[in-house]
Amino acid sequence: MTDVKTAGELAALTEYVLHQARKSAEQIVARARQEAEKIISQAEEQAKVREEELVRAGMEEVTRLRRQIVSQAQLRLKEELLREKAEILGRIVGEIRDQLTTMCAKDGKEYLDVLVGLVEAAIS
Repeated sequence: MTDVKTAGELAALTEYVLHQARKSAEQIVARARQEAEKIISQAEEQAKVREEELVRAGMEEVTRLRRQIVSQAQLRLKEELLREKAEILGRIVGEIRDQLTTMCAKDGKEYLDVLVGLVEAAIS
């Protein structure tokens, strides 16, 4: 009888130990799952933050490039305007020179009157 009772107790003890081991294993798995979910959540948050940083940096770069393009376009426009202004002034000076040459050839007095007027205007 002792052997049967001992065998029954051994079986009950074995069942209890197995039950406790399963319970412990389930708790370990549950904690591991929670840790894994926490790690995944943190990784997703870090990825989101990094993505936002990259988008922000990209937008800043686009803004910088846009400003650079606008500045270059403004500079080209100013250069073009200065070039046109120089061409126009060159034509005006050429025409004035031609008129003064014609005036000098026709009547020297008219030429001198124009030169005196220019000098007086420059002095005042």
